[in-house]
Amino acid sequence: MTAAIFLVFLLLRPFNTVVYAPRLRHADDKHRPPPMGKNLFAWYKPVFKTNEDTFVHMIGMDATIFLRFARMCRNMFVVLSIAG
Repeated sequence: MTAAIFLVFLLLRPFNTVVYAPRLRHADDKHRPPPMGKNLFAWYKPVFKTNEDTFVHMIGMDATIFLRFARMCRNMFVVLSIAG
């Protein structure tokens, strides 16, 4: 089920920018996310390769803290699932 949802995301994201990239149209140049291509994995580099200083200026401190917390929970889950 997860793989099916991921495949649907990969297929719909490039063509549905209203849902998956609304800030490209509504944000000013300072808060605009980096542009992404139309291929299936174009979202990978902006999501995983952007540093936290850039995130603070683009999306704010609260969202950056949330992303750090989500990453910490993911890492804890991976370690505990391997240990379990």
